Amino acid sequence: AMDPSLLAAAAAPPLPQPSSSKLPRGVGPPRPSGNGGPALGDKPRASMGGGKNPLSSLHSLTSLLPGGVRGGGARRTRLAALAVFAVASVALFAYRDTVFEGTVPGLPNDLNLQQKGGVLVAGHSNGADFAHQLHISFSSMVDGACLFAGQPLHCAVTYFKGEPLLDDPLGLLPGFASESCAHCPKGKKLIYDHCKSHPEWVDVGMLPDYPRRVCGNLGLKDEQCLDPVHHLRDDRVFLFRGTEDKCYLTGSVANVQALYAQMLDNSTAQVRLVNDLPFGHVVPVVPDKCFRDENDNEVCFDGPGKCLEWIFPGEIKPPAESHNEQHVHFFDQTALMEDGGVGINNRGDLYIPEHCKAEFRGVEGVKPCKLLVLPGGCNGRSWGGSTLKAYARYAETNGIVIVRPCVGGHVNPIRFPRAHEVKRGMLDVYGDLGADYALKSGAHMKLVGKVISTLLGR
Repeated sequence: AMDPSLLAAAAAPPLPQPSSSKLPRGVGPPRPSGNGGPALGDKPRASMGGGKNPLSSLHSLTSLLPGGVRGGGARRTRLAALAVFAVASVALFAYRDTVFEGTVPGLPNDLNLQQKGGVLVAGHSNGADFAHQLHISFSSMVDGACLFAGQPLHCAVTYFKGEPLLDDPLGLLPGFASESCAHCPKGKKLIYDHCKSHPEWVDVGMLPDYPRRVCGNLGLKDEQCLDPVHHLRDDRVFLFRGTEDKCYLTGSVANVQALYAQMLDNSTAQVRLVNDLPFGHVVPVVPDKCFRDENDNEVCFDGPGKCLEWIFPGEIKPPAESHNEQHVHFFDQTALMEDGGVGINNRGDLYIPEHCKAEFRGVEGVKPCKLLVLPGGCNGRSWGGSTLKAYARYAETNGIVIVRPCVGGHVNPIRFPRAHEVKRGMLDVYGDLGADYALKSGAHMKLVGKVISTLLGR
């Protein structure tokens, strides 16, 4: 992961220290929960850290200490322990966990896919946050985004002038966003989920600064950082927030719209925000998630369908009556992984309609298929859910390959003791795994970027 101090320096100039330390709603991260390790039958592929876990070599480290320190006595023992701990800590900083070989086929690179203008990313909640940052960072490959309740890029770790912060002079408070906080005053930490719980604190004029400046300020090339923002100018974006959503409060998704408005050619024509329907924190799917109006009439909204129709205007046909289980496939992610300790699952899944398969590539009269990327907390062993099946019904009639790069794997608790969201099986949208989480070099971003480029045969 990139040095947090470098990324902080790349943001806008430091802002004045806030005057209040009041703790409003949204304080404190959720309690972490457990996560699974390697799947049964998976085999070690290689340690990306150049060998075995440094903690297993503590005994050999003590042999490097001077004889006087290794000698008897309580004081010498304490010195030896401190020296070993220091060496082990340095080693762990660069350590990467073992990646386990998968037991299913790898990701295909020869499907019948459209090479330009056909890649869409979508997600809900944590998945929407990630899809948004994926769209901006990989804008040369991604052509549009559908975000059902999402927050603006890098907002979670950005300090806005005048917002109240937490006092933490000793750095002892739990949390994760604050560890990558850009220009938080010394001894202060951000309030958890401030962009979702307090969207009124967000200075939307600051939001484009990060994607526009971070690469140049850090001196990074595009392949290390993010794609030039001019790739976004002609993209289309669909945004949704139900009026009963208690997680992303009023104004949070409108702030995403405000960010895009400053980066697209014509935001009025390219961005659609639906925020006037009484849904909760869901992706509305027909007929599973409908509501009754004041006259007791059932009202439904086809979220996946409206998303696709907006991104690809005039191209989307009505969905099939059902999806086809024979078109579900699981693939091995380990060949694309560099680290087995950052919460990435060993498997992902694909939905491949018949004429999207490799044998139809280049066949006269057969149109190339589009690609829908739905990253999230899946396990690569089961497939389903009303939202996914709704997308699959459209995939059948419109030639759309659906890929789900899956997180929810092992998280190294020693290297990432405060990775609360990632430990819960979520994507990194808070800097849990490093300050570069929203860039191409971020652990989860790098994986999904490889998934997209591999499928497109690049």
